[in-house]
Amino acid sequence: MAGAPEADEPNPTATSAESVDALLSGLELVEHFAPAPTEGLRIAPFLDAIEAQAETADRTRSVSSEVIEAIRGTDFMRMSATRNIGGVEETMLHMGRELEAVAARCPSLAWCLWNHLCVFHLFVGSVGPEQQDFLTHVVTNGQWVSFPGGARSSVYGRVEGDQAILNGTGRWGTGARYADYCGVAFAITGDDGKPVRPMDIRFTILPTTTEGMKIDPSWDGAGLRASATDDVHYTDVPVKLSDCVAWFGANRAESLRTVPVVHHRYREDWVGISDLWLSFMAVGLVRRALAEAADAAGGPRCARAAPSTAATATSEPCRCTSMCTKTG
Repeated sequence: MAGAPEADEPNPTATSAESVDALLSGLELVEHFAPAPTEGLRIAPFLDAIEAQAETADRTRSVSSEVIEAIRGTDFMRMSATRNIGGVEETMLHMGRELEAVAARCPSLAWCLWNHLCVFHLFVGSVGPEQQDFLTHVVTNGQWVSFPGGARSSVYGRVEGDQAILNGTGRWGTGARYADYCGVAFAITGDDGKPVRPMDIRFTILPTTTEGMKIDPSWDGAGLRASATDDVHYTDVPVKLSDCVAWFGANRAESLRTVPVVHHRYREDWVGISDLWLSFMAVGLVRRALAEAADAAGGPRCARAAPSTAATATSEPCRCTSMCTKTG
C-alpha cells in the first residue's frame, strides 16, 4: 500500500509494550506533567527513609524513632525561626514545598512537622523578647515543640507564692510524644478551686520530661494514625509565674500587632500560615494519589495487564497493586 512502511522499516508511530509501560509509570507520569523537584530541600536526605517507614507507622500508630531522631536537630526544625534566635528564617513558600514533599511520603509525619513549625511561630510571638535566650536554646538545638491546647483542654493553675501548680489535661497535642517541649495554657483558680473571674489565662512552655507531666498515647483517629495527637496530663506541676505570660487566645491576631516580639515576622497569625502550608501538603497527597491511580490503571508493575491468549488467562486476581482488580 502506498505510504505504508516496509516490513523491515521502523514505524515511528508504533509504540512498544515496554514504552507504554514506561509512560504509564505513575510516579514518572506525574513528575513529567507536574514536576516537584526535591533538590535543595532540607528534608531531601530523609525522604527515602520517611517513605520506607510510612506503612509501618500507619500500622503501629507511631513514626519510626530512627526517622524522628534523624530529623531532630537539623535545619528543617529551625526553618520557622528567625536568625536572631538561631534559626534559618526560611521563606513561607519554601517551607510549604518541604512539607509537600513529606506529605507525599508519610502524611502523619508531615502533620507533625507542620504542627511544629506552626506552633513554634505562635510560641515565639506569645512569650516575647524576655524569653529570647530560652527560644535561642530551643532553636539552636533543633528541638521539637507541641501544643496540646485544643478543644476540651482543661488545665488549671493554683497560685502558691511565686509559682502556679498545674493540674488538668491538654488535648490535641499533635506530635507530643516526639516533642522536647509542650506549650500549656492554663486558667488561674481562686481559693474555691474554680477559675477566677474575669478569667486570668496564662501560657508557658515546659520540657516534656517535667515531673508530673504524662503524655498519653490516646490518639485513635482513623486518619493520620501516627500523628501522635495525644493528651497530656498535668499532676501538681509547678511553674514559675515569672516564666508565664498572659494568654490572649482567640484574640491573638489583634494582640500580636501591639505586643513586643523578637522579630516582626511573629506578628503574623499562625493560623493563616498553617492554612497556607496545609494547602501545600494537600498538593503532595493529591500528587501521590494520582501516581498510585496511574499505576493501578496499568503501569509496569502489572504483569497481567494484557494476556494474549486464553491459555495465559487465569481467574487468579492480579497482585501487582492493592488497587488493581484485574483477574487476568
